Amino acid sequence: MEIVKEAVAADNANDLDKALVLYKQALKHFVAGLKYVKNERSKAAIREKVEEYMKRAEAIRVEIESRNNAPTKSAQVVGASGKVGEDGKDQKGQ
Repeated sequence: MEIVKEAVAADNANDLDKALVLYKQALKHFVAGLKYVKNERSKAAIREKVEEYMKRAEAIRVEIESRNNAPTKSAQVVGASGKVGEDGKDQKGQ
């Protein structure tokens, strides 16, 4: 499936936002298509891929959230000693 190839390529390129969108689209196609598959072996293989892609999509979502919630250097405050501290205090806690 082309969407999966694109998702994996985006994932490998560390374009996580794009990869997440593509994994979600691929999952919708797989799940929708499952009802048309008659062969139990094929269904099991598709379910296995669905589980794999769901786990990866969840890991990407968590990574994106942590990246978006991480303090940036511009958000940090320089303390009186000139050292950067997230709480506005220098490295000695002053």
